[in-house]
Amino acid sequence: MNARDIFSTVFGESSPMPEVTIKELENLSKELFDLYQEEEKLANELKVKRLFMTEKEVKFQALLESAGKDSYHSEIGTFSIVERKSVKIPKTIEAKSLLFSWLKEQNIYDEVVSINSQTLNKLYRESLEESEKKGDVFFRIPGLEDPTISPYLSFRRKK
Repeated sequence: MNARDIFSTVFGESSPMPEVTIKELENLSKELFDLYQEEEKLANELKVKRLFMTEKEVKFQALLESAGKDSYHSEIGTFSIVERKSVKIPKTIEAKSLLFSWLKEQNIYDEVVSINSQTLNKLYRESLEESEKKGDVFFRIPGLEDPTISPYLSFRRKK
């Protein structure tokens, strides 16, 4: 969906695209910049809040542990120390092969093995670029649909 389609959806099919003036573009660019700055400020405030929360959680957990407790029932609710087990994805080819063999033995390989979408898109772009250098205009990766193209607005601050 391009900007004209979005405009028609928001303002109605019969609404013509307005004439664009430099002043409108300049005003809208300033409004967008202000929103980008506000978003950045809020993201930074959220990071600070998360750090503050983590500090309080660590302190609370330490106090519980030093009191020999694994939970505390307060007026507002119960706080508990919960242990969660987790494993890391294998890094070496040998370890990955062992894991993949086990997954196949369990008949769950196809269900659980996947690729990160960012990794897949990077692989696609690199492979496409390489095939274009070779003159292959019919490049495709088996199993993938044709790519979708989504225009978006990019902004870089003036230096």
